[in-house]
Amino acid sequence: MKDVVAKLMLIRRANDTSAEAEGLTPDLSIPSASAIVRCYVAMLACVISIWLKNLLHLVLWHNNLVGTIPHEPGSCSNLEFWDLSENFLSGSIPKSLGNLSSLKDFQVEENHLSGCIPHELTYCTALTAIHIDSNHLSGEVPKSIGNLKSLTLLFCTNNKLSGFLPESLTECEFLQFIDFSFNSFSGPIPRKLYALNNLTVLDLVSNNLTGILHPEVGNLETLTWFSVGSNRLGGRIPGELGKLKNLYFLDLSEDHFKGRISPLLSGCSSLNYFDAHENAITGSVPNDLPRSLQFVDISNNQVRGMLPAFICSLNNLTKLILRNNKISGGIPHEIKYCNKMLLLDLGNNCFTGEIPKELGQLSSLEISLNLSFNLLSCEVPFQLSGLGKLTAIDLSHNQLSGKLDVFTSLASLVLLNVSFNNFFGEVPNTLLFHQLPLSNLVGNKNLNWLVHPTDQHVHHSTMKLIDLILLCNGGVLL
Repeated sequence: MKDVVAKLMLIRRANDTSAEAEGLTPDLSIPSASAIVRCYVAMLACVISIWLKNLLHLVLWHNNLVGTIPHEPGSCSNLEFWDLSENFLSGSIPKSLGNLSSLKDFQVEENHLSGCIPHELTYCTALTAIHIDSNHLSGEVPKSIGNLKSLTLLFCTNNKLSGFLPESLTECEFLQFIDFSFNSFSGPIPRKLYALNNLTVLDLVSNNLTGILHPEVGNLETLTWFSVGSNRLGGRIPGELGKLKNLYFLDLSEDHFKGRISPLLSGCSSLNYFDAHENAITGSVPNDLPRSLQFVDISNNQVRGMLPAFICSLNNLTKLILRNNKISGGIPHEIKYCNKMLLLDLGNNCFTGEIPKELGQLSSLEISLNLSFNLLSCEVPFQLSGLGKLTAIDLSHNQLSGKLDVFTSLASLVLLNVSFNNFFGEVPNTLLFHQLPLSNLVGNKNLNWLVHPTDQHVHHSTMKLIDLILLCNGGVLL
């Protein structure tokens, strides 16, 4: 603490020189402070309020500070930058901050703050950035937030905020980032928000929002990130989304959207990530999707029809997840052109015919190949032995036949499920098959059990770990 006070004394001397005080920018991210495990902000507050009236920047981020935020810094009328983020501060945001008419950047994210967002904060009309994410703040966003005409960044994720999204945000015409994700907001998305012409990120994931996506969403021409997953939004996915040429990330998952995926979505020429899993989407897989796509997940819907060969022209695709639908017909042989594919999940559909030998040309496959719960028949093509990087294969619950030797050359394979098929012959005498749980081999009447598969209980923790790795990798855009 002596080191802290000593540095503050040096700042005071500099602050006392009026000629030099103008434009003074003290940095209080004191090197020794990171070693002070429990430092109370109140001890510094007196020093700041008495000696540092002309303070411009208050930077105390990542210093293990505890206690509440004192009201004294509210008297530093020239303060422009406030950063107390990544500490252990508790209590509420002091109302005295409303006196900081010059404040431009307010950062208190990753603390333990509670209470409401004080409406006095909206008196700081010079604010351009608010970072209050990852706290325990509750209540509504003040309707007077529209007073912050210069606001460009608004980060409120991971709190307990509730109520309706404030329509007054539309008065902040320079807004570029809005992140209200992981809160408890309810009601519809205000149509006026679609008039924010500078908006690049709108993240509303994991709230209780209802209503529909209005066609005006197509007016957000600068939007690059649009996430409304894990809400209760419904209706059709508007084709006007196809007007968003700069859109990179689109998350519509775990909502109540219905109807077909509009072919107009192909207009999103920059789209890399498209997630619409767990909705009530019908129709077929579109014949036209943005060729820039790297991640596609429309699992857990009611999609029917055949998988179009067009999907194989998406040569940037790394993950294709279509499980739990009603897609039928054969797996296109053109799948070989998806030469960046890491994960292919077609499980629990109605695919028929053989496994195309061209799958063996996807040497990039390394996370998972899931063809389980389909109607696939014939022998597994020996070309699958070319998938040397692949760690998991699930072919269970089909009508496949042949011997299991094709899998013995897959050196990276740690998870294999071929249960409930028509495989025959001896179970290969390899480490992989020694470690497989019995449940991954049962249901093949003509398999010879010269190798005794491990009881599932022994490797239960191992299999859980593998499943967790695959689950995490399945949702990551590389």
